[in-house]
Amino acid sequence: MASGCWEKHPLLLLVELQLHYDPKMPRLMQAYAALAGEQYGLPVYSLVFYLLPPSPGVNLPGRYYSEFRGQVARRDFRVVKAWELEAREVVKRGPLALVPLTPLMRGADEDLVRTGAHVQLASQRLKAVSPVAAPQIAANMTSDQED
Repeated sequence: MASGCWEKHPLLLLVELQLHYDPKMPRLMQAYAALAGEQYGLPVYSLVFYLLPPSPGVNLPGRYYSEFRGQVARRDFRVVKAWELEAREVVKRGPLALVPLTPLMRGADEDLVRTGAHVQLASQRLKAVSPVAAPQIAANMTSDQED
């Protein structure tokens, strides 16, 4: 489930992670979204997350479109390109699930990737402790990184 402005309206978030562009992706996204919507009876918000840029001149479509004998089928989906995301913003603000992908993002360098690894480890440590102790541990980790 997604959060934020969609909290009052349940939906499915369909995320397709792709290393490279596949020309069949628009058709596949149409099929996946239709099947998920039918299975769960909820609206589907779809996105494709590409890890590597396509060959020069290749467009990454964000829509499936088909027309046959006057019948039209269309499905829009969001396209997220890892190489266009700012690595520093992802490490700073999240989402945490994208932090391991920072080496593929714009502005990534060795220090930033290392910082991202520390953020990931700190998050895993916080999940393993009680909610009462977590804020104190987080404060200690932050002061350790500042030294």
